Amino acid sequence: MNNGWLTDLEHMCLTDLPTLFFLTPYLLIIVGAMDAFARGLKNACRMQHEAVLSRAKAERYKSFKSGIGAKITAGTTSLEELEVRFRSDI
Repeated sequence: MNNGWLTDLEHMCLTDLPTLFFLTPYLLIIVGAMDAFARGLKNACRMQHEAVLSRAKAERYKSFKSGIGAKITAGTTSLEELEVRFRSDI
């Protein structure tokens, strides 16, 4: 025999007005949280399908594949060369 809240909940009539008024805010919070989680999953799926992050990453690091970025990545440039380039860009 369990005299805890679970027993009270099992015997609670979910059609009385006071009980419905008591539970409604909690149910709305749960439904809202599930809706937000589902929306996040849909957006993550869309972003993966459209390769949004892959394109953004490729755009960000495209300078590493040519010019001075490729030389820096390969380790074939010197600090003097970088200094000259830096001073010419100012």
